[in-house]
Amino acid sequence: MGVSRTVSRLYAGRCRWMSSLCGPRQPPVERSSLGTAQDRTALEAGARTAVAFPAEGDRRLSFAELAQKATCVAASLRHRLGLEKGDRLALAAPTCERWLVTQYAAAKAGLVLVPLNDRCHQRELDAIITHTGCSALVVHEVVYQKLVSLGIVDSRGKASRASRYPRLRHVIAIDSERKVGTVGFEDLLRDLGPSAALEEPGTKDIALIMHSSGSTGPPKSIPLSHSNVLNAAKFLGPASGLSQESRVCCVLPLYHCFGLVDLAIVGMTNGIETVFLPAGSPAPQVIDAIQRHGCTSFQGTPTTFHDLLKSAAFSKQKVSTLSHGLVGATIVQDVELQRIKQGLGVDRLMLGYGLTETAGACAVGEAGHDRGYVPLAHTEARVVDRDGHPAPVGVSGELQLRGPTVFGGYLGQAPLEDWLATGDLAVAKECKTFSICGRLKDLVIKGGVNINPEEVAAALLGETTTSFVKVCFS
Repeated sequence: MGVSRTVSRLYAGRCRWMSSLCGPRQPPVERSSLGTAQDRTALEAGARTAVAFPAEGDRRLSFAELAQKATCVAASLRHRLGLEKGDRLALAAPTCERWLVTQYAAAKAGLVLVPLNDRCHQRELDAIITHTGCSALVVHEVVYQKLVSLGIVDSRGKASRASRYPRLRHVIAIDSERKVGTVGFEDLLRDLGPSAALEEPGTKDIALIMHSSGSTGPPKSIPLSHSNVLNAAKFLGPASGLSQESRVCCVLPLYHCFGLVDLAIVGMTNGIETVFLPAGSPAPQVIDAIQRHGCTSFQGTPTTFHDLLKSAAFSKQKVSTLSHGLVGATIVQDVELQRIKQGLGVDRLMLGYGLTETAGACAVGEAGHDRGYVPLAHTEARVVDRDGHPAPVGVSGELQLRGPTVFGGYLGQAPLEDWLATGDLAVAKECKTFSICGRLKDLVIKGGVNINPEEVAAALLGETTTSFVKVCFS
């Protein structure tokens, strides 16, 4: 009995070592706030272009200009509107210059930004405003009409204080045209001078409340701290092959971590120029922006890449400045990756793995390099079986994560104690990387045999000329 117990312990220890992975120890963990990080980049990068907006007449802002505008708006939010540290500020608008100014202003003011899909149904808008307890809303004209329907402003445009929203105090119009019952964004841009000092938020203070896509159930409210977001962005930039010489094209929505953290804040943190287009921009407009701005990197979901490649306006010559790409947000088969890489003619096609709960990508890999993911700096990953025991190398199990980018727990629920259970099936490899092979809830057991839909899809793609496969079991 004693020998058996000893052998079991040794085996468990060996499995734990074999199935546990850890990212590099450098760079060090960042212990400042998003606002401080932006000001630091503004000092270092100065007059270099930070952001460009082809849909706004090719408007550009330097790192210094973006930081200065954010500081002005932050002071106005606190001292003109009377918002207090920790208040929640919802933002529902298409991608534009003022979206980014508002995001950094909220961070500098110590407010919690709640990014919303500007196309969301008014029921969803109502649910999020009430659940998060927003004190102010920054909205686009289309969203404003939904506020009228909800009774937040009445049909004549006057501000209403519906009992359903007891904390809501201000509606801010992000458009140039100010409506009755709203605060004009132009008013927030007026400099209040040095007397309007701002208290820096702590690294553990919440910076964002994001909302999941609901892949494991109804969407959840996910608070992310300054530390979560800043470290995710700081680590991802160099790990994914970007540098200050890069120029990234972003067509992803900013209410999602992929667009907001993995592109916008990665650019700010690492001094990288980012060219922003509204989400859903037609492929010809995207191709034109890449060509005119000389973008070197394009990032998105597989669908984003396929739309680009299938466009009648596409040619390799028009996107010849591209040398880098990053695919994320879903599992992508090798055949698809090769089509994307060859179609764009890029030297490197990177893969990002992450969740909203990890502030976006928490591991990266590269197409054609064994497809293994390496955790970002200071991030730990492990694979466990159904009983929570470490799985040996080569055996699939649930991926669990912990590290500085992992959130502290869902809004209104118990805090996360230790490891984050992702719900993803993964396999640890001998080379200290891991691969994702599906969702735990999608695994089908037939006659005692595990059947993974992703493996079936990979086999079908490899044997046919089909470009897309979706496997369903009934």
